[in-house]
Amino acid sequence: MAVTYKELEGSGKVTYRAEGGATAERIFEVDWADRLDFADELRGTVGPIIRTRPATFPDMDWLFCVDVLIEGSGRVLGTDTVIAYDKAKVTARYEPGEFDEGDDRLLVTESLEPTVEFLTMPSEGLFWDNAQAVPISPEEAPGKLHIELAWIYTKHEVLELPAATLTLLGHVNEVAMRSPTLGLTFAAETLLYHIKPLVREITTEGVQAWTVTYVFNYNPPGWNKYYRPSEEDGDGTPVWQSMYDDTGDAWKQYPTGDFNLIVL
Repeated sequence: MAVTYKELEGSGKVTYRAEGGATAERIFEVDWADRLDFADELRGTVGPIIRTRPATFPDMDWLFCVDVLIEGSGRVLGTDTVIAYDKAKVTARYEPGEFDEGDDRLLVTESLEPTVEFLTMPSEGLFWDNAQAVPISPEEAPGKLHIELAWIYTKHEVLELPAATLTLLGHVNEVAMRSPTLGLTFAAETLLYHIKPLVREITTEGVQAWTVTYVFNYNPPGWNKYYRPSEEDGDGTPVWQSMYDDTGDAWKQYPTGDFNLIVL
């Protein structure tokens, strides 16, 4: 339960019926302002976009919440239009049933797409002849294609855009991230986030939703590491290193952020 609640004395009643089966009841106390959200969590929601499972009775998962009674409790806070209280007493009734999961719905799509970054290699120490008489000029320096991948994570039927969709643009992941379906883990600071065009959808029922495609460009050395040609390994393997500012701290061109705010 996302809403904070307290279970009250007398809760947990179970009635075994003569004709078979059982019913049950639980009694809770929540803040008055949270009463409707709590009722939705208990009863579940059914709609063209959002469909959530009703709560089940503890240790009897075939009993589903079918009714929710809300009563005022505690101090009366106001009576100008509708009476309000500081607390609500919420009684949930459970009966046998089955939850219809409904049709399969496309909620998340994931893919990997190759990307390429062009790097200009150093010209020092290279020549056009084996007699080393004709050096290669900086303008003639060879290029090298640095192969990368982009993790494409698309959410469908998004009712409300998380604020992080925009505030995290241009950030890299502050902790390692795992792809839920691809089975891949990306180390910290190896994913650079941007988005594809946001698409707004309106269903035949009139419900508006978004299709949001998050793009995470993957750079195995890390986006805050930089290619240092003069320090290549003996076998020609590029060396990627941090740069440091005048305080001795590692310089980060890309700020870090919590990508769990959008990839869930």
